[in-house]
Amino acid sequence: MSALYEDAKKRFTAVFGDGDIEIVRAPGRVNLIGEHTDYNGLPVLPMALDREIAIALAANSQPEIELTNVIDTYPAVKFDLGSSIEPYNTGHWGNYAKAAAQVIWGWAAANSPESLPLKGYRGCVAGSVPSGSGLSSSSALVVASALGLAHVNNLPIPGPDLADLLAKGERYVGTEGGGMDQAASILSQKGFALKIDFFPLRITPVKVPAGCSIVVANSLVVADKTGGALQAYNTRVAECRLGLSLLKDMVAESCPEAQSAVLLKDF
Repeated sequence: MSALYEDAKKRFTAVFGDGDIEIVRAPGRVNLIGEHTDYNGLPVLPMALDREIAIALAANSQPEIELTNVIDTYPAVKFDLGSSIEPYNTGHWGNYAKAAAQVIWGWAAANSPESLPLKGYRGCVAGSVPSGSGLSSSSALVVASALGLAHVNNLPIPGPDLADLLAKGERYVGTEGGGMDQAASILSQKGFALKIDFFPLRITPVKVPAGCSIVVANSLVVADKTGGALQAYNTRVAECRLGLSLLKDMVAESCPEAQSAVLLKDF
């Protein structure tokens, strides 16, 4: 077992005591082609990393989630499960777990109502994806949190459906992102990049050539999606959608017969 998992289990035991501890994990991702295109319905080409977010957890018979973190600067969180969960202040790490919980509850209500109220879990989060590095540590936390809740309740959510649900559900934290991060974390395969098309979500594995290595260098510049950075990100989403709309209008006016071949999608 990796040192990351051992650290999570050790902290779990220190905080919650002994239990039937299991590990769920979700990798971060690096994007190779396609920036700010996923929420416009245009394809991207990411791949999963060998860095991950892991949660050491044990089922809780009560409909609540209680989380601690191996990093002491992240405060412990505890919240009740339900269809509408009140968020913490913007930027709080617990909102990513709440986003996942709200989505899973909604899926269960629609597809497995007999499973309600859902059981929760107690867990300890550990991660090897650098926070704020642009490698989707936050989405990996959402995915891991969702996988944990689905697992303890035996909810058979198909991977593509879960990716689509979490892409929409993560907007709970305030960022108007697309679906690349969640799909890459859930659906990637070892040795492959992932061509992802949207509306609807479609996945095509792309084999990484033999002898090829992808090197990700950390600039040490932290992109914290809170405050002004959050607003800037959401502004870029609006700008891209406006640009797409203008481009579609230009194409329609200058070359109407080519519209069917133009790779522009409605958002």
